[in-house]
Amino acid sequence: LGVAALLLVILTGWVTLLDRRIDAGQIGWCLYLLALSAWEEWLFRLAIPWLMEGEGFEVRSAVLISNVLFGLMHYFTL
Repeated sequence: LGVAALLLVILTGWVTLLDRRIDAGQIGWCLYLLALSAWEEWLFRLAIPWLMEGEGFEVRSAVLISNVLFGLMHYFTL
């Protein structure tokens, strides 16, 4: 999350240096994508494995299933 925020700041500075304008819609879109990425990381790296472990799955199995779900979601949506 910190790297993404740093990248946003660097790219915003670069665009400003090139004398291009950044409107509120572009900044809003970048912040939306940043928040979505943070939510995905939380969901697939923490929440799903934790819930599956509570249902009796082994930790490795829960993590593997969560990673497969994450990969399938991105395969079919991107």
